[in-house]
Amino acid sequence: MMRSWVAAGVLAGVLCGASSLCLAGSGQETEPEPEGKHVVTGEITDRSGGTLKIRPFDPDLPRRIEVTTTERTRVFHIKPGKPAELKRWDMVAVVPDHKREERQKIKARRVERAAKAAAAEIAPAAAGTAPAPSALPAPSPDKPAAETPARKFTPALAVIRLWEGKNAEVRPEDVRTGRAVTLGALPLFVRGNTPRRLNKEYEGVIGVVSAMNPLRMHTLNRPKQFSLGEHVHVVNAVAQTVESLNSGETVTIQSDTGLASSGILEATVVAVGPKPKLPKDQMRKILLREEGRLKR
Repeated sequence: MMRSWVAAGVLAGVLCGASSLCLAGSGQETEPEPEGKHVVTGEITDRSGGTLKIRPFDPDLPRRIEVTTTERTRVFHIKPGKPAELKRWDMVAVVPDHKREERQKIKARRVERAAKAAAAEIAPAAAGTAPAPSALPAPSPDKPAAETPARKFTPALAVIRLWEGKNAEVRPEDVRTGRAVTLGALPLFVRGNTPRRLNKEYEGVIGVVSAMNPLRMHTLNRPKQFSLGEHVHVVNAVAQTVESLNSGETVTIQSDTGLASSGILEATVVAVGPKPKLPKDQMRKILLREEGRLKR
C-alpha cells in the first residue's frame, strides 16, 4: 500500500510539472510562457518577399536563420515616445523599476528608525513633566492632527505602448507579444549590456490602461498599479508591414512553434528596434561562428 501511494505521488508530480492544470487548480497564478526558445533577436541580412534571413545574436544558434511570415504576422517598429502620449485603453507593457523601489524602501526604513530613536530619547526626559490634558494645545482646524501617509506604488522604469485596446480583455497571446516587444526595446532604457532574454528584473507586466496617475491597468491575472515619475521611459511600438523591413535592421522574432530542424522559424511577431549592446565574449563567439571556427 505504501508503495502505491509513493508511486501515485510521483506520477502526480510528473503530471503537474508537465501541465499548468495543477497550478490552476491549486489557486496559484499561471502565466503563459513569455519567451525563451521561441524568441530570437538578430540582424536582418536579406529579405525576399515575406521571408527574412537573420544573423542571430545568440552564438549558440545557427549562423543564419530563415524567418517566414504570414498575413497574421504582426510587425512593429520600436521608437522612443513621450509620457503625454499615454492614454486610457492603451495595451501596454510596464517594466517595474525594482532598483528604485528598493531604494525607496531602504530610505523609508531609515526614516522610520530615526523617528523611533528620536522618540526614545525624548520619552525619558519628558517623564513626569507631561502637561495636564487640559493644558495641551488643541489641534488647529486648518491643520489635521495627524496626516495619513500617501500610498506608495511600484515605480515604472518604462512603459511600452503596444496598441489601442478595444476593451479590458488581455489574452495570453497579448502577453507573449508584449514581452517579445519589451525584449526588443530594452536597449532604449537598460544601461550596460542588454540581456539575451527577459529576466525577472525586466519582465514586463502586460495589460490595458484603465486610469492614469497612478497608472492602473487590467492584466491577465489581476489589476496592477504603478507610479509614473520624471524618470519613466515611454516607448511606442508602431505597427508596420513586412515590406517595411530592411537589411541591417535589428529584429526580435517571436514564434509560437519555435525553430524547426530545417532552420526555419515561423514568425508571429517581428519587432524592429535598436541594436543591443552585446558583451565582448558574446561578440567574439559570433565572429567565430561567422568564420566557422566556433567550437560547440
